[in-house]
Order: sequence, then C-alpha cells, then structure tokens
Amino acid sequence: MSTYTIPSQLQSKLQNQTGNQPEVPRIVEAGNMAVSYAVLRSIEIAQQFKTATHANNPAVLLLFSQEDLRAQEATLTSASVTILSQTRSPREDLSLLHDESLVLATTPQRAIDHIRRDNILLSRTQAVVLAYPLAKAAEESNQELTEREQVFLDDCRFIFTKLSPDTHRELFIESLDHLVRSPQELMGDPMVISRADWEQPQIPIQCYPCEPEDTNTVLDILCTMQHDRYIVVHHHDTAWRSLKTRVHQRIGSQIQFTDLALQHLDKAQQKIGNSIAPVLVLGCSSTELVTLVRTMQEWKFCPEQLICICSPQEAQHIISSKETLLMNTEKKAIPGSDEVIAGKIQMLVAKLAVDSNPEELESLRKLFKKYVPFHRRGYFTAYLLRELLSDKKPSGNQKSAAAQTPKSNEAAEKPQRPKRQSTRNKPVDIPEGARTLYLNIGKMRRLYAKELSQILQDKLGISRDEIFSIRVHDKYSFITLSQEHAEKAIEALNGMDIRGRTATITYSNKE
Repeated sequence: MSTYTIPSQLQSKLQNQTGNQPEVPRIVEAGNMAVSYAVLRSIEIAQQFKTATHANNPAVLLLFSQEDLRAQEATLTSASVTILSQTRSPREDLSLLHDESLVLATTPQRAIDHIRRDNILLSRTQAVVLAYPLAKAAEESNQELTEREQVFLDDCRFIFTKLSPDTHRELFIESLDHLVRSPQELMGDPMVISRADWEQPQIPIQCYPCEPEDTNTVLDILCTMQHDRYIVVHHHDTAWRSLKTRVHQRIGSQIQFTDLALQHLDKAQQKIGNSIAPVLVLGCSSTELVTLVRTMQEWKFCPEQLICICSPQEAQHIISSKETLLMNTEKKAIPGSDEVIAGKIQMLVAKLAVDSNPEELESLRKLFKKYVPFHRRGYFTAYLLRELLSDKKPSGNQKSAAAQTPKSNEAAEKPQRPKRQSTRNKPVDIPEGARTLYLNIGKMRRLYAKELSQILQDKLGISRDEIFSIRVHDKYSFITLSQEHAEKAIEALNGMDIRGRTATITYSNKE
C-alpha cells in the first residue's frame, strides 16, 4: 500500500455524512487524487467488515477505467483485494472469484460480463466506490472522450440497478465540471462534496514575486511583517544561508528562525512543535506549495500566515494554478521604501522596550538633550535614522563624480522618453448620491472584480464607466453605483446563482 492518505478534512466530512445518512450516495470532487482516494476509501470501508466473503459476492465493489486499474494494480496487491483485469479472459477470472476477499476491483464492463453470467452476485455488497477521471488518449478527440465517458457511466448505472437500495455508493471525480451526466441522473439524489467544501485551508497565503536570492528585498519584506520569529521552509540552501547572514548583519538576533528543508517535511513536525509562528517559504513551486499546505493541515498546524517568496513567473503560476485556486492565496506587491523604513522604525521601538542596558541609554539621552538644541532635535533624530538605516550605502551627496557622469556621449545626447503615467491605480471620483451595495460572494467562491463587472454590465445594460467601484474580499464584495443602477442591481442579482451560491445583494451598512 502506498504512503499517501485521505486528507483529514475530507476524511472527517465523509465519516460525518456516512454516519448520519449511510444510504445517501455521494459524489466527491477530489482533483488529480480521485483514483488514489477511491482506492483508500474502498479498503477503509471494507475494513469495517471482519469476515471476508468470496470475491463473487464482494463486500465492497471498486470500479475503475481500464487504464486506471492497470496503473493501480501494484497498489491493490493485498490479500483482501481481488483484481479482475482485462488482460485475462473471463474464464481465467472464475478461479479468482472463489477466493476470499473484501474488495473486488474491476472495470464496469468486466463486472457486467460476470453479472450477466451470474458469476458475480451483489446481494451482500455493502458499498460501491467508483473513480471517474478518464484520461484522454493520445489520438482521441474530445468528442470520442465524451462518448467513452458516457458509456462508462451508463455501465455504472446498470450495475447500480443490481444493488439493494441501502447499498452505499461513492463516486470520486477529478472535477464536477467533467461530469457528462447530471448527478441526479447517475445516482438518484446524491450528496455532492466539492473541493471548496473540504480543501479550503484556513492559512492566509501571501505570495511575493521576488527572486529568493535577492536577500535585500526579502529582508525588506520581513521588516514590514513585524514578526520576531519565522519558520523557514527552503529549497535553495544558498538563498537561505545568504538571508540568514544578512539578517544578523542588519538586524542582529532580533528575528529568530527555525529552518526546514522541503525535501524532508516528513521529519519536520517534531521540529515545529506547538509553534504558531508564520511560515516563510523560499523558492517553491505551486505543486510544492500545495504539498506543504496539505502536510501542515494533516499535522493540524495552522500558522498565522504563509509567506511565499518565489520568482515572478512562479508567483503568477501559483496565483492562477488550478491546484491553488481553492487556497486563500493573495499576490502581494514588494513593499516600498516608506513601508520598509516604517517597519524598521517599529522594530527599533520594540527593541528599545527590551533593551538590557537602560543606564547607558539614559546617559546618551542626557547628552542628546544637552548638546542638541530643542528646535533641531526632530531633524537630528531623522538624520540618525537615515545613517542607521542606510546600510552603509553612500548617500546622494557622497556619490563619486564618475557615477554622475554619463557612460558615453551617445547616452548623454540620447533624448529621454517622457514616462507614461499609469491610470490603473488612479482613484475613481465617486459622484454625490452614489450608493454602495453589499454582495455575499467573494474570492473564496472564485469571484473576481473583472467577472463581477461583466455580470453587472450584462444584467443592467450599463457600461464599465458607470460602475464607480468594485471591491472583492474573501467572503463578500462591495459595489458602488448610481442610485438608479443600484436599485436595478438589487432587483436583477438577488437570488441569482453566482459561482454556485445564491446571491444576496443589499445596501451596505458601511457607506
């Protein structure tokens, strides 16, 4: 058996619902782990039965496509699992069907062949687990794949007619969007468990587009965070060692680190202990980030936040990746110089509160008061801060003449193009009398400002310029429109299905 397990959030969801209504069928959206979770789930259900039956009347029937059955054959090697493969003839299966077994794993087509010959009986079958992410063949068209999926599900529906009414049924699917038949048509009235129901992590993820080797920028980001301890998960040891050296040079030991290697996460749980420090991830891919979040959820470890530092290309991939769409991921801009200086000042203030030598500070304060005139103290303090925070870099007045001269006459004579002013972040003037609306749907339902704007334009027949403001938060959104358009929006959008949720739109209490 492989080392992966069903995530604890999904496990809890399945156990609670199975305990409350065991006869209700379930469709579970499980991403690219659908087949693996179906295997684990079938064996888990079978272990509830202490006495094995013969494979011709199995306790649990596990159904795959032929390609998935072939891929999982090594995983399913167990005394309690019998496999009927298309590589053998139906006659060769007969000897296997008389062996004791809890789980019978086969394809729907193979199972139907034996059911029609009365070689397989389903009178004692307690559960059927089905995995349905059919892979597209190399030369197969989309139409051919859809037809093959329909045949596969039709075969499963035939098998369902041979089961007793109280037989438990579970379908693990990669995506609900891929289901070519409606859930009601396939299983009656199933309970649908989407990935958003069980995979939404509680950890806020902040993704900064920054090369991990750029230790100065990474350090600036940490200065604005205002934490005194981080758990660092790193993939590039060089970047990590360089960052640690720079921290000690510029800040001293005020920030503490616990470092973990991405390739050794299995040994990291004891190292973390009960810490709730934020997690700093250096240079990971979207796949590694998903693995890390799932691993921390299995540990029941919920840090304050997860700060991901990776290249701009990887950051964009993480934000838009199908694997991370359900995560509470936010792309953050690199902090500006004012934010960094403010963060450093706050760190110095915090350091002042725990200084171990207050007598020395008192003597310096008296000298400062004696020799610095009262009306110059503010500027003198600012000057000291500039010298302290400049990291020994030459100031503008200390630059060499060579640095100020052009590199060549050609470069000096080349006219400079006027910089174009970006209007993307230009604030919009809200006219008097405009109203702000509250909508009960946000980013956690994968609703974003561009899509919401298009919905408003389509439903209200207005242009983009007539939408004064859209602010989309995690669980809700705010829309600012004219009084006339606001009334139309309430009438048009209330009760509308948006991203799988019924919309409720009202005037905001925070206008």
